[in-house]
Amino acid sequence: MFLDVTMRKNPQLVEAGLRLHQTGQILPDTYVLDLDAIENNTRLLVESATKNQIELFFMTKQFGRNPYVAQKIHEAGIKKVVVVDYKEALVMMKQGLPLGFEQQKKDREARKKQKVINIKEVRLSPTIDVNDFNTKLRNARKFLEKGDKVKASIRFKGRAITHKEIGQKVLDRLAEETADLASVEQKPKMDGRSMFLVLSPKNDK
Repeated sequence: MFLDVTMRKNPQLVEAGLRLHQTGQILPDTYVLDLDAIENNTRLLVESATKNQIELFFMTKQFGRNPYVAQKIHEAGIKKVVVVDYKEALVMMKQGLPLGFEQQKKDREARKKQKVINIKEVRLSPTIDVNDFNTKLRNARKFLEKGDKVKASIRFKGRAITHKEIGQKVLDRLAEETADLASVEQKPKMDGRSMFLVLSPKNDK
């Protein structure tokens, strides 16, 4: 089956292998590979896999664990190799190629060490009363204590836009009341009819 397909799609490879065997240049069980085709097919696979968010691995047993071919596949874009026995693992490790399961383990460990920081929004108003402000303050402090950033925003409605300093005072007060937990990453800044402030937890590295 595979020979029929190869003869149809790459007859030059079959002819070259037959010629090398008939002239005694290779043994009967020698692998004859078209390296240009392997590299081109690898790049096509990588391109398609990237579009579809698929992670690729390659195996070397099918071509005799050849480290040179494995290196070319690696350079063409498939970075991880899967091995089926210790001999194959030794050959690939000597070549400096990352084994798939080892790289996956490293990736998992790296993800565990990564700190995920979310941005929580707290909405206020220029005329917010004391009780509402304290509620928003408690929420902001809770988010900061969990290690999340806080984006505090104020939207100016109607003619309130002409008194932006009132809204800024509210945001400045929020920053002051959370100063023990957070530092100001973004000072009060206008964005359309809204003003926002970004606070970062002090334990954020």
